[in-house]
Amino acid sequence: MVIQDLIFSFIFLALAAVLKFEEDIAAFTIRAVDDIHTLNDLVICKPPKNIVSQLHLISLWEKRCGKSLRKNNISEEEIIKLFETLPHPENVAPAILHYFFVAGQSNFELEEDDLELSRLYPDYNYTPFAYLIDILAVNPQKIKRAALG
Repeated sequence: MVIQDLIFSFIFLALAAVLKFEEDIAAFTIRAVDDIHTLNDLVICKPPKNIVSQLHLISLWEKRCGKSLRKNNISEEEIIKLFETLPHPENVAPAILHYFFVAGQSNFELEEDDLELSRLYPDYNYTPFAYLIDILAVNPQKIKRAALG
């Protein structure tokens, strides 16, 4: 979470998450839906250039913006308290950040026979995360809020 030059980071800075561009997910899905190799099977989208730790994410942002951010580390207990006590929809962002960067739920080891989409379709040039940082820094999209559930 960024507030001007201050960033709130978790004590688990090295834990990695897999972050993807929604247009890449759509393109991979369109390819997979008509592919005999993916029929009745589970596919995984874990593009190697998009596995990023919070430390790397902060570093990319600082490099792109040309300035260092003041970091205020918060514990797992504090982030859990945020998503348990904030009203909806303000509690969604801390819950998602906890899921990805503290619990590490999006970064698991692939098995050799797993159907990972960037390996299945190497001809598709997915958007590397470093480029997504450029998009966010140059042309940030207006944040939309959605009610879940």
